[in-house]
This record gives sequence, C-alpha cells and structure tokens, in this order.
Amino acid sequence: MEKLPILRLNTYKTKETIIIPKKKETIVVQPKIIKEVKTQPKKKSIKKIGVVSWYKKDKGYGFIKPNDNSKNIFFYYKELKKINLDNIESETLVKFKIQETNNRIEAYDIKILKIPTKVNIKNIAVKVLNVLIQKYPKTFKYPKPLAISIKEQLLIVSEELGLSKNELKIFLTYYCRSRVYKETLILNAKRVNLKGEFEGVVTEQQVIKPKTKV
Repeated sequence: MEKLPILRLNTYKTKETIIIPKKKETIVVQPKIIKEVKTQPKKKSIKKIGVVSWYKKDKGYGFIKPNDNSKNIFFYYKELKKINLDNIESETLVKFKIQETNNRIEAYDIKILKIPTKVNIKNIAVKVLNVLIQKYPKTFKYPKPLAISIKEQLLIVSEELGLSKNELKIFLTYYCRSRVYKETLILNAKRVNLKGEFEGVVTEQQVIKPKTKV
C-alpha cells in the first residue's frame, strides 16, 4: 500500500473583535415656549371733507360740518396750530380725519382746501338766490322769516336745484345775516317753508333788535 502524504494544516490565530453596541442616549428636547403677543388692531382713520361751520379763537374750539350731511364735528384750536394757522374763517373748505376721544368724535389732521373770500361768498349767495326765486317765488322773491327747518328742506332738493350742499349752506349763512333779512324777524311774524306755507312764528328770543349807536 502506498503511503498517503501527510497534510499539514497551518492554523492561524485570528483576533476576534466583539463589538458591543452602545446604548442609545435619548436626548429630550424641550419645546420652545412661544409667547403670543397680542396686538391691538389698528383703527382705520376715516377721512372726510367739510366746511368750518363755527369757530371762536377765544373759546379755543370750533365745529366742522361734513359734506355728507352728518353731525357737526368738534375740533380744538391746537389742530390749527399744527398747520401754523392762528384763525380760520367760517365756510372754509377743509379735509380732515376723525377719531374718538373721551366718547366724543373729534377732527384732527385738518388741511385747508379752499378759503372763501367775501367776493366769492356774495357771488355764490346771489347765484343761489336767483335759482331759489325762480323755483320758490313765494318764499324767496321777497324777504320773509324762514322756517327753522328750511336748511334741511333745501339740502334734500339740492340735486333737483342743481346746487351743491356747500353752496346752499353759504347762501343761508349770508342771507340770514343780511340786514334785510334781520328786519323781517319781528315778534310773532309767521315763518314760511319752501312752499310758502306758514311754519312757526318768530319768538321773542329770535327777534333781532337793532343796534343802537352810542
């Protein structure tokens, strides 16, 4: 029998590395606290156009009559100082904003659009009077005491007359301050409306007494 060759097995030592898995660290992330900042909604400023209906420097305040025929709006003298104005004439056309202060609507940021002159006022008054004489001769052809509500009556028919509300207001102010009209304000004199109908009488408080020369 043949001898089989002896096979030598080479053995190699191998290093075995044992990997121990690391424990996973759990990181707690605290959520950021976001503070809600409450912001008050901004109030929208309302812009209007109107005419100064009354102002007295010594009183320190006045009123503006808006063109939308809403109630007169109060304003302080300080609002005029902001536009370097010491005084303001009635019937001055202005643009302004309104705000509520102490439960009262006030005008601020007043800007002058047009300052009336005596010539302009007279021309407007004459123009309006001619229109009214043609439309309402019983009331305006000859001076008579006008009804207390005559202003409201005229404003309602302003479009029909082809006149602006501002023109009618200027006319009434000029007309009612005229000497001829004041002479009609006699005690118990009958007042008339647009149709020439009687509507009220002149009271003792409404009588215009003539000025006496000293």
